[in-house]
Amino acid sequence: ISSEQREAKGHVQEIDYLLKEYLKGPISEELTHFVPENVKLVKFSTNNDSAQVLLSDGFARLSGMDLTVTCACITLTVIELTNVNNVQISTQNVPLNNQPHITMNKDCLKLLDSTPLNDLPKS
Repeated sequence: ISSEQREAKGHVQEIDYLLKEYLKGPISEELTHFVPENVKLVKFSTNNDSAQVLLSDGFARLSGMDLTVTCACITLTVIELTNVNNVQISTQNVPLNNQPHITMNKDCLKLLDSTPLNDLPKS
């Protein structure tokens, strides 16, 4: 996970614009695009100390560690851009990790793994 500088002249206060650019993925070929291709920002809003990020349904293709890392990256980006404490991420019609939304904050950037212990691989 790394950061990448982008020119946002004239759009610094437009969080929707900045998130749309963020979801397009990195310009540098040294970085990997972690958001599924064609995932779009549908809606962004804030309410008190929380932000809501509504993404297109293609985002729900992510699961496990990929979903956790991607939600954590989006959360940290939104917190940095807005100074909110909590970020709620959801898609239009498809649950994420069998939940209607995922909420993260800078103190809790992980999803709980719901895999039963007896289904875990033996080492």
